[in-house]
Amino acid sequence: MKYEISVEGGFANIPKNYHGDIALPEEEIHALYHMMAAKSASSNPQLRDGQLYRIKLISQGEVTEAVFDDSNIPSQIRAFIGKVAKSEQT
Repeated sequence: MKYEISVEGGFANIPKNYHGDIALPEEEIHALYHMMAAKSASSNPQLRDGQLYRIKLISQGEVTEAVFDDSNIPSQIRAFIGKVAKSEQT
């Protein structure tokens, strides 16, 4: 699966960008797509020093994009971003 992730904001406001390919079990890919499609539309405009997460996933020609902030990002999506960030550090 291909991914493009942009993390912006936070106290220091230092953007982080990740892109590449990652091998995941098919069930995990479907779960990520489902969470992104059913994302909460509510965001917190009062969120100070929060981060904004722009995520694009491409798998088997299917493209899904979503934008989350610290108030509405699912824990599984946050864990996926952590896994990607860790793999790009090595």
